[in-house]
This record gives sequence, structure tokens and C-alpha cells, in this order.
Amino acid sequence: EPSPTYILRRGNYLTPGRLVEPGLPAVLTHGSTAIVTRPSTDQAPGTGRRLALARWLTQPEHPLTSRVIANRIWKHHFQHGIVKSLDNFGRAGSRPTHPELLDWLALELVESGWSIKHLHRIIMSSATYRQQSKVTEEHLRQDPDNTRLSRMPLRRMDAEMLRDAL
Repeated sequence: EPSPTYILRRGNYLTPGRLVEPGLPAVLTHGSTAIVTRPSTDQAPGTGRRLALARWLTQPEHPLTSRVIANRIWKHHFQHGIVKSLDNFGRAGSRPTHPELLDWLALELVESGWSIKHLHRIIMSSATYRQQSKVTEEHLRQDPDNTRLSRMPLRRMDAEMLRDAL
């Protein structure tokens, strides 16, 4: 039996407030905050709350999870995400530079069974990834900030990367 959870007044564990049931934030679920938990078995002991949260996060129609993962993988390869504000996909965050690309990568991630390796393979075999990083006058004139990815961004290597390359 899980222990009861309370809202803590002013964040102090010594002053518990009202009792809360397991659920999701209403702002993320259009008002339906309940989660469906399954009773534990001998093979999988526990309340099933974390599993229910994981299932909710990874459902194919979830709007954010796959986009956030795809954006972070893109940032790993290109120094900047398609959405520059990695930690904020909301209204206060920046708009995606290539929204169709982000949606396509997110869909590929879900359709491949959430295979991160598949997404890396798609990005690394693209013409965008295989571009030269040489900066020409034409690049500077047409795309000075490289927002349209007209060239591969230069990457500074840290000591560990240099050692591994040797």
C-alpha cells in the first residue's frame, strides 16, 4: 500500500496540507488528471505509478516527449536545437526554426519504436550533417547566423574528444 502524499505548506515536510491522489498536471492533460495504474504482481512489485507515468509519456499521440528527445539529439549533432530553448517548449520559449523537420523527426522516433540509434542514423546520413564547415562569402551573405543550416557548424573539441580521436 503506497504511503499518502500531501501538499506541503511552504515546502516544509513538517506542515502537510491536503491529501493528493496520484495524477498528472491538469495543464498537460486538458483537465483529465487521473492515471491508470495496474496492481502489482509478484514479478513486478510496486504501486505501478511510475509505470503509468512512463506509459503516458511514451504514448504515440503525446505531443511533447518525442519532440523534446528529437530536439536534444539534433542539438547534440548541430550545437543548437531546432528549438533553441531546450528547456522550454512552451509559449515563453523560442519558436522552432524548422517545425516540419522537428515533427518529422519526432514521428520517425515514435514509428521506430523509440529507437534513439535510428534517429542518430537518420541525422548522420543526411546531406545537412555531411556538409562542409567551410565558411564562404556566399554563406555569410545569405545565412550569416547559419539558421538555415547552409554549412556544418564548427565544433570546438574538448580534451577528452581530442584524446579519443587520437
